[in-house]
Amino acid sequence: QDIAEATIIIHSVAVTPEDNERFESRDVYEITLQDAIKNAAGIIKEIEEMIASEQQ
Repeated sequence: QDIAEATIIIHSVAVTPEDNERFESRDVYEITLQDAIKNAAGIIKEIEEMIASEQQ
């Protein structure tokens, strides 16, 4: 249900998860766990900027 309601998916992982087909209808952004810990706000800002530029 959470996936069905999500606008975007952010994977913060060391290894790509299995069963990625469950995310096919969503935009998936894969980042390193280190980036998520050290720069969470920056990562979210980058994703917001990418989405905004895609909508123009």
